[in-house]
Amino acid sequence: MSLTTIYLVRHGFVHNPDAVMYGRLPRFRLSDEGQVQARAAGKALSDKPLAAIYSSPLLRARQTAQAIQVAHESLRVQLSSLLLEINVPHDGTKISVMEARNWDLYSGNEWPYEQPEHVAERARQFFQRMQKQHQGQQVVGITHGDVLAFATLWAKGETPAWQHKAQMARFGFADNYPQTASITTFTFHSDANDELPEVSYLRPY
Repeated sequence: MSLTTIYLVRHGFVHNPDAVMYGRLPRFRLSDEGQVQARAAGKALSDKPLAAIYSSPLLRARQTAQAIQVAHESLRVQLSSLLLEINVPHDGTKISVMEARNWDLYSGNEWPYEQPEHVAERARQFFQRMQKQHQGQQVVGITHGDVLAFATLWAKGETPAWQHKAQMARFGFADNYPQTASITTFTFHSDANDELPEVSYLRPY
Protein backbone atom coordinates (compact mmCIF):
# COMPACT_ATOMS: atom_id res chain seq x y z
CA MET A 1 0.00 0.00 0.00
CA SER A 2 1.33 3.46 -0.86
CA LEU A 3 2.33 5.88 1.88
CA THR A 4 -0.02 8.54 3.25
CA THR A 5 1.99 11.56 4.39
CA ILE A 6 0.55 14.26 6.62
CA TYR A 7 2.55 17.41 7.22
CA LEU A 8 1.37 19.21 10.35
CA VAL A 9 2.63 22.79 10.42
CA ARG A 10 2.48 25.05 13.43
CA HIS A 11 1.36 28.58 12.54
CA GLY A 12 3.99 31.32 12.34
CA PHE A 13 4.96 33.70 15.15
CA VAL A 14 2.05 35.87 16.32
CA HIS A 15 1.73 39.64 16.82
CA ASN A 16 1.04 39.79 20.55
CA PRO A 17 1.94 43.25 21.94
CA ASP A 18 0.10 42.71 25.24
CA ALA A 19 1.94 39.42 25.91
CA VAL A 20 -1.14 37.34 26.65
CA MET A 21 -1.98 33.73 26.02
CA TYR A 22 -4.17 34.22 22.96
CA GLY A 23 -5.47 30.64 22.68
CA ARG A 24 -8.79 30.69 20.84
CA LEU A 25 -9.18 34.48 21.03
CA PRO A 26 -10.01 35.97 17.61
CA ARG A 27 -7.98 38.36 15.41
CA PHE A 28 -4.48 37.36 16.51
CA ARG A 29 -2.50 37.66 13.29
CA LEU A 30 1.01 36.73 12.23
CA SER A 31 3.73 39.22 13.07
CA ASP A 32 6.21 40.31 10.40
CA GLU A 33 8.54 37.61 11.70
CA GLY A 34 5.71 35.10 11.58
CA GLN A 35 5.02 35.93 7.94
CA VAL A 36 8.68 35.29 7.10
CA GLN A 37 8.50 31.98 8.95
CA ALA A 38 5.29 30.99 7.15
CA ARG A 39 6.89 31.71 3.79
CA ALA A 40 9.84 29.52 4.81
CA ALA A 41 7.42 26.67 5.58
CA GLY A 42 5.74 27.29 2.24
CA LYS A 43 9.08 27.09 0.44
CA ALA A 44 9.95 23.84 2.23
CA LEU A 45 6.66 22.33 1.04
CA SER A 46 6.61 23.93 -2.42
CA ASP A 47 7.86 20.82 -4.23
CA LYS A 48 5.54 18.39 -2.46
CA PRO A 49 2.69 16.92 -4.56
CA LEU A 50 0.01 18.05 -2.15
CA ALA A 51 -3.52 16.76 -2.55
CA ALA A 52 -5.07 19.12 0.02
CA ILE A 53 -4.37 21.93 2.49
CA TYR A 54 -6.30 22.01 5.77
CA SER A 55 -6.17 24.65 8.47
CA SER A 56 -7.37 25.49 11.92
CA PRO A 57 -10.06 28.18 11.61
CA LEU A 58 -8.03 30.75 13.59
CA LEU A 59 -6.55 33.73 11.72
CA ARG A 60 -2.88 32.95 12.39
CA ALA A 61 -3.30 29.44 11.04
CA ARG A 62 -5.21 30.59 7.96
CA GLN A 63 -2.51 33.15 7.18
CA THR A 64 0.14 30.43 7.45
CA ALA A 65 -1.94 28.19 5.17
CA GLN A 66 -2.12 30.98 2.60
CA ALA A 67 1.68 31.19 2.53
CA ILE A 68 1.82 27.46 1.79
CA GLN A 69 -0.95 27.73 -0.79
CA VAL A 70 1.15 30.13 -2.92
CA ALA A 71 3.03 27.23 -4.53
CA HIS A 72 -0.17 25.16 -4.84
CA GLU A 73 -2.59 27.56 -6.49
CA SER A 74 -5.00 24.84 -7.57
CA LEU A 75 -5.75 23.92 -3.96
CA ARG A 76 -8.15 25.80 -1.71
CA VAL A 77 -7.61 25.95 2.03
CA GLN A 78 -10.16 23.81 3.84
CA LEU A 79 -10.93 24.52 7.51
CA SER A 80 -11.02 21.74 10.10
CA SER A 81 -12.08 22.11 13.72
CA LEU A 82 -9.96 19.04 14.53
CA LEU A 83 -6.89 21.27 14.05
CA LEU A 84 -8.20 24.05 16.32
CA GLU A 85 -6.22 25.43 19.25
CA ILE A 86 -6.74 23.72 22.61
CA ASN A 87 -9.79 24.63 24.68
CA VAL A 88 -8.58 25.73 28.14
CA PRO A 89 -9.72 28.45 30.58
CA HIS A 90 -6.61 30.63 30.32
CA ASP A 91 -7.22 32.67 27.16
CA GLY A 92 -6.24 36.29 27.79
CA THR A 93 -4.00 35.44 30.77
CA LYS A 94 -0.63 37.19 30.87
CA ILE A 95 2.23 35.06 29.59
CA SER A 96 4.17 35.82 32.77
CA VAL A 97 1.42 34.08 34.76
CA MET A 98 1.52 31.04 32.48
CA GLU A 99 5.31 30.88 32.73
CA ALA A 100 4.97 30.84 36.52
CA ARG A 101 2.68 27.82 36.06
CA ASN A 102 5.36 26.18 33.88
CA TRP A 103 2.79 26.29 31.08
CA ASP A 104 0.54 23.80 32.85
CA LEU A 105 -2.66 24.62 30.98
CA TYR A 106 -4.59 21.55 32.10
CA SER A 107 -4.47 20.86 35.85
CA GLY A 108 -7.88 21.39 37.44
CA ASN A 109 -9.71 21.76 34.14
CA GLU A 110 -13.17 20.26 33.93
CA TRP A 111 -15.58 19.78 31.02
CA PRO A 112 -16.00 21.47 28.58
CA TYR A 113 -12.28 22.25 28.73
CA GLU A 114 -9.80 19.79 27.25
CA GLN A 115 -7.19 17.51 28.76
CA PRO A 116 -4.10 16.31 26.83
CA GLU A 117 -5.74 13.02 25.92
CA HIS A 118 -8.66 14.90 24.34
CA VAL A 119 -6.26 16.97 22.23
CA ALA A 120 -4.38 13.84 21.14
CA GLU A 121 -7.68 12.19 20.22
CA ARG A 122 -8.61 15.14 18.01
CA ALA A 123 -5.28 14.80 16.19
CA ARG A 124 -5.84 11.06 15.80
CA GLN A 125 -9.28 11.70 14.31
CA PHE A 126 -7.72 14.12 11.83
CA PHE A 127 -5.16 11.50 10.83
CA GLN A 128 -7.87 8.88 10.35
CA ARG A 129 -9.90 11.25 8.21
CA MET A 130 -6.88 12.03 6.05
CA GLN A 131 -6.03 8.33 5.67
CA LYS A 132 -9.56 7.69 4.45
CA GLN A 133 -9.96 10.74 2.19
CA HIS A 134 -6.39 10.98 0.86
CA GLN A 135 -5.03 7.47 1.00
CA GLY A 136 -1.61 7.26 -0.67
CA GLN A 137 -1.39 11.06 -0.98
CA GLN A 138 0.31 13.97 0.77
CA VAL A 139 -1.61 16.62 2.68
CA VAL A 140 -0.86 19.60 4.93
CA GLY A 141 -2.63 20.67 8.11
CA ILE A 142 -1.96 23.99 9.85
CA THR A 143 -2.43 23.70 13.58
CA HIS A 144 -1.12 24.77 17.00
CA GLY A 145 1.71 23.89 19.37
CA ASP A 146 0.05 21.61 21.90
CA VAL A 147 -1.94 19.80 19.20
CA LEU A 148 1.37 19.02 17.51
CA ALA A 149 3.08 18.05 20.76
CA PHE A 150 0.36 15.63 21.83
CA ALA A 151 0.01 14.20 18.31
CA THR A 152 3.74 13.47 18.39
CA LEU A 153 3.56 11.87 21.82
CA TRP A 154 0.70 9.65 20.61
CA ALA A 155 2.66 8.68 17.49
CA LYS A 156 5.64 7.76 19.65
CA GLY A 157 3.49 5.55 21.87
CA GLU A 158 3.86 7.94 24.79
CA THR A 159 1.25 9.17 27.26
CA PRO A 160 0.02 12.63 26.14
CA ALA A 161 0.73 14.29 29.49
CA TRP A 162 1.36 18.03 29.74
CA GLN A 163 4.64 17.37 31.57
CA HIS A 164 5.97 15.59 28.45
CA LYS A 165 5.01 18.15 25.82
CA ALA A 166 8.28 20.11 26.01
CA GLN A 167 10.55 17.07 25.83
CA MET A 168 10.69 16.42 22.09
CA ALA A 169 14.50 16.36 22.07
CA ARG A 170 14.39 12.83 23.46
CA PHE A 171 12.84 11.76 20.15
CA GLY A 172 15.74 13.26 18.21
CA PHE A 173 13.92 16.52 17.42
CA ALA A 174 16.06 19.64 17.15
CA ASP A 175 13.70 21.53 19.50
CA ASN A 176 12.10 20.49 22.76
CA TYR A 177 8.73 21.83 21.60
CA PRO A 178 7.27 22.39 18.10
CA GLN A 179 8.45 25.84 17.08
CA THR A 180 6.37 28.34 15.11
CA ALA A 181 6.15 27.41 11.40
CA SER A 182 7.86 24.09 12.07
CA ILE A 183 6.82 21.05 10.03
CA THR A 184 6.20 17.69 11.68
CA THR A 185 5.75 14.87 9.18
CA PHE A 186 3.60 11.83 9.99
CA THR A 187 3.97 8.94 7.53
CA PHE A 188 1.43 6.09 7.53
CA HIS A 189 2.07 2.80 5.76
CA SER A 190 -1.54 1.59 5.94
CA ASP A 191 -5.04 2.75 6.85
CA ALA A 192 -5.15 0.63 10.02
CA ASN A 193 -6.64 2.54 12.95
CA ASP A 194 -3.98 1.23 15.34
CA GLU A 195 -0.94 2.10 13.23
CA LEU A 196 1.55 4.51 14.77
CA PRO A 197 3.14 6.62 12.04
CA GLU A 198 6.78 7.45 11.46
CA VAL A 199 7.53 10.99 12.62
CA SER A 200 10.13 13.56 11.58
CA TYR A 201 10.58 17.24 12.39
CA LEU A 202 11.87 20.27 10.48
CA ARG A 203 12.25 23.95 11.40
CA PRO A 204 12.71 25.50 7.95
CA TYR A 205 14.37 28.78 8.93
